[in-house]
Amino acid sequence: YIFLFFISLFYALQFISYRFSWESIDSLNNYDYQDNNYFISVVIACRNEEDNLHNIIRCLQNQDFDNSRFEVIFVNDHSNDETLNILNNEAKKWSNLRVINMQNSYGKNKSIREGILNSQGDIILCTDADCLMSPKWISSIYNYFNIYSVVFVSSPVILEENKALFHKFILLEFISL
Repeated sequence: YIFLFFISLFYALQFISYRFSWESIDSLNNYDYQDNNYFISVVIACRNEEDNLHNIIRCLQNQDFDNSRFEVIFVNDHSNDETLNILNNEAKKWSNLRVINMQNSYGKNKSIREGILNSQGDIILCTDADCLMSPKWISSIYNYFNIYSVVFVSSPVILEENKALFHKFILLEFISL
């Protein structure tokens, strides 16, 4: 029991440490910076995501970032539902959206690689088709590249609120990433 107590205590202290560290990060919305006019490519590998596509496309269309300075590339990884048809129809309506249909290779990693190889962006953002983002998603990540001259940004995933203890442990794992 003592061992379990110390493991639990260590885990709790780590959780508290991560929480305070996360909250101490400065917001970039108040900084002045010189815009480097980077072009953004958003790459999304997807397979059988027909139920999620309309939501993520709307989120991307509602970004507060200059529409002429970003593209969205969906890479269809051998979907056997209506994913490819939906993407092709949406691409006809929105010029920022391009669709790549994987032919020979399989897998998310290869799909992401294909999207990146076909992108035009100075900055590449990758996300999943079942994610939703705020209207400031692109601009907030973009700001890091302008203010701090960083080369890599990893951003958190926010899961739906759940009070269960197991869910708290899952959140801790995400924070540690």
